[in-house]
Amino acid sequence: MPSSPLHDRERMLDLAVTALHEQVPERLWPPIVTELLRVWGAKFLVIKSGTWTAGEDTVHLWNPDGTVRTEISPRARQVIRDCHPLAGRYTSSTDLTPMTAGQIVGEAAWRDSAEAALLRRTVGADHLLGLPLPDISAPVRGFAVYRAGSGFTDAHLDYARQVQPLLAGVARQITLLRSWRASTTKARDEVPAAPAARPAEGRLTPREVTVLALLADALTATAIGRRLGISVRTVQKHIESIYRKLGTKDRITTVLRAQAYGIIPAGA
Repeated sequence: MPSSPLHDRERMLDLAVTALHEQVPERLWPPIVTELLRVWGAKFLVIKSGTWTAGEDTVHLWNPDGTVRTEISPRARQVIRDCHPLAGRYTSSTDLTPMTAGQIVGEAAWRDSAEAALLRRTVGADHLLGLPLPDISAPVRGFAVYRAGSGFTDAHLDYARQVQPLLAGVARQITLLRSWRASTTKARDEVPAAPAARPAEGRLTPREVTVLALLADALTATAIGRRLGISVRTVQKHIESIYRKLGTKDRITTVLRAQAYGIIPAGA
């Protein structure tokens, strides 16, 4: 029995909240991709990590079971890289509403287009949905979703609009975690002798580490809330928890102690 739209949105909200407590960025997308493909009844999707152009060297096809496939024919790879007509739509407009290829160029025009024919022939997909993830600090990124048989319904499009901000939040979290991991690893490699004990690091949640890294960048609570898509009150609760766990009472002491423990890089 199909699940209700409300149940589908609640499931995605639960997954997004769970993702905020995951410390390994590579683990965030698989369960979310599985849920997206289930709701849309799609064959696979591609996460566009850069611009919506043909510039990506590798195409990763995410399957309904959360695994990734990279071995596809050169022709199929080129069709997916071109991402027509999504690339033209989202690079030339500030409107980042999720849309299907049929909505962009017209259903009949899409159905009879050379691009649609190539998709059917190379990857067995008939329909294409674009779901961009707004982020002012990077080129437009997002999902290209491929479905066979009947097209995407109004309910599918409504779901895409509903989960768009949640997916944008998860994408930001992945970026922050990767940046934090890279900078922390570099800092630890450069410091010859770490402090004898770092009891706090294991107790900070991934979300608290993210907030801590933004504190070190001199962001205000309001700016941190905007960056992470959470309220100022929630940010303040995270900061209070960080102070308590590190045994500090102000921002400067907190950042310095976190650097001493190696939780964030020195000079952050």
